[in-house]
Amino acid sequence: MAILGLFFFLFFIKISHTLQLCEDSFSPVGPEVRFPFGLDGDGCNYPGFNLSCNERGQTILNLPRSGNFIVKYIDYQIQEVHIKDPGKCFAQRLLQNFSLWGSPFIAEFHRTFSFLNCSSNFSDFVSLPPSSRTIYCLSDDNFTIVAIPFHGYVPSIPSCTVKAKMVDVPVSWSRYYEEDSSLIWSSPDCRECEQNGGNCGFKDASTLEIGCFNLPSNTNGTFSIT
Repeated sequence: MAILGLFFFLFFIKISHTLQLCEDSFSPVGPEVRFPFGLDGDGCNYPGFNLSCNERGQTILNLPRSGNFIVKYIDYQIQEVHIKDPGKCFAQRLLQNFSLWGSPFIAEFHRTFSFLNCSSNFSDFVSLPPSSRTIYCLSDDNFTIVAIPFHGYVPSIPSCTVKAKMVDVPVSWSRYYEEDSSLIWSSPDCRECEQNGGNCGFKDASTLEIGCFNLPSNTNGTFSIT
């Protein structure tokens, strides 16, 4: 019985206190990886929150239907993960049927856009609907790709043809760069624990039940998370 108790104690210590970083050569400090996330093989992550390190030391999140993305940062208090397309062109991934299906994440922002292919004589001064933008990573000297909000129809714009009528866009383009998106998660819910300075983690090795541990002395001690 004592040996079994020691096993669960050591398991709890591993789960609750593991803090890891990928050695990112492009950034002096990579995102902190802790519960509910974990790195390949460490056994610390909640299902669906496994991360890995690529050959460049970048932290990678794999979305089952959409492939790999670089993790720029993780905000554990509001449960948000900021991801970046390795190719620096999130719009290209969107046109390849980007999907969060099968992952625990949802888009923080969500809008529907139409993508237009405009000829080389297209001018940025052409009147476009509000919130439209040029997708520079998909454009070149011969054509310009423009994304315009979809409101049930695609307006006729001189020198442009429809490339994709309806594309779900989980990006706030007025806020982020062209290659970035922000995702959030609701389960497991560790926000209260994080905001109170505790460590969120598994209660034991046999279930997915979550608890909050190591709270500062000015709080009411350990509490469970439902």
